[in-house]
Amino acid sequence: MGKYRPKEIGAWIKTGRAVELTIKSAAAFGEQWWQWYLELQPAGRAQEDGSLQRVVLDKAEWSELYKGMINGMYSLLASLAWWLKAANPACTPKVEVSKVLDDVNWVLEAMTHAHSSKRASPKAEEPASKKARIA
Repeated sequence: MGKYRPKEIGAWIKTGRAVELTIKSAAAFGEQWWQWYLELQPAGRAQEDGSLQRVVLDKAEWSELYKGMINGMYSLLASLAWWLKAANPACTPKVEVSKVLDDVNWVLEAMTHAHSSKRASPKAEEPASKKARIA
């Protein structure tokens, strides 16, 4: 799931996701996790300075994050939780956890909105021949 995915996540997957991930260095893991997160973003969202542009995108553009169950958002969110648990509040990592949480929240809202609008459209535009008949 990407060349930047932290190696700890690969090890966790190999165990069948049966054990909690242990992070030795929250700062190093956070940097690797952020690179992986950037890699999963739709084209054009990641900026040269490492920031993320907040633009509303079509559902299809979220394909890497739309992967269901354990292959997409689940692994991302589980690993984010382990990073948060390992983070030392006395140290400020290069990639601030609060900024990451804010962006992940924005992404989830954008994906939900994109999915909702795509689901609603086909029913509204369904041809008359496909509509249920009332006897």
